[in-house]
Amino acid sequence: KGTFVSTVIRSHVFAAVLKSALRAQRAKLVVVRSRRQDLLTLAHWIEEGRLRPVIDHAFDFGQMAEAMVRVGSKHARGKVVIRISAPEAGKATV
Repeated sequence: KGTFVSTVIRSHVFAAVLKSALRAQRAKLVVVRSRRQDLLTLAHWIEEGRLRPVIDHAFDFGQMAEAMVRVGSKHARGKVVIRISAPEAGKATV
């Protein structure tokens, strides 16, 4: 159980919101703006375990092509993440 939350306005999201009135599974459409305090609140909820992001797959930066294929497949059941590593100390960056 839980609540399906989407920030994307699409027909299937509206359908899920309407169906949620008749089911135990809840759905909500949320309109968001990226404000610092809101992002800090989300980060806090994630740390507390109150919010669980759904990640389909995480790729290293060098696997960008594979990540784009995954996104383009329309089969991702969550976010596709690209890991960007910080440069190692003492190594030059290009």
